[in-house]
Amino acid sequence: MSLDGMLYRLVEERSLEALEALTSTDDESVLESLIEAAGQVIESGQLDENEEPILETIRSHLLECKAKGPLVDSLSPNNGNAAREFALSVLSELGDQSAVPDMIPLLEDRDEGVKNAAAEHLALLTNYDFGLDAAKWRDYYQRLIMGRIAYEKEEEQERLEKLAAKRARQAKKEEEDLYADAGDYGDGGFGNYGG
Repeated sequence: MSLDGMLYRLVEERSLEALEALTSTDDESVLESLIEAAGQVIESGQLDENEEPILETIRSHLLECKAKGPLVDSLSPNNGNAAREFALSVLSELGDQSAVPDMIPLLEDRDEGVKNAAAEHLALLTNYDFGLDAAKWRDYYQRLIMGRIAYEKEEEQERLEKLAAKRARQAKKEEEDLYADAGDYGDGGFGNYGG
């Protein structure tokens, strides 16, 4: 059966067989389609006991696949609001703060639900809360990146210092071994060949 056919069965018929087939792959186009399908299931109305396990299975599969790329792609205004809100929620669970700059523009979206979801999930992802203030979120991310750069520089400096200390210990040991070997030749250093 085609991807479109399986998605139709999942969304329209709530087919668990289609869900199982779709969640058996980590193909990015299928993952993007699953996010859109989750949005359609959410938009269809009140979630009942049959729909919540479908959404949870999709969410779990996206997390297992670490599907940051398809989730970020799903934030596009070309997708439905429910799909974008769903993608935001999974991104916050994924815990990858490199998604922050992709989430920030949604704070300025035309849809209030998307704006609020972006603010909520940015806060959940980062453990900071700047509400709907996109400028403060951008500043936060810049500081985060600068902090990482400073940390990486410190880490590199520490690594170089350890390497230099290791080389110094190695040179000292080689020198000690050289003197120890020289002592094996007697007082004159040349055994019985001295004067």
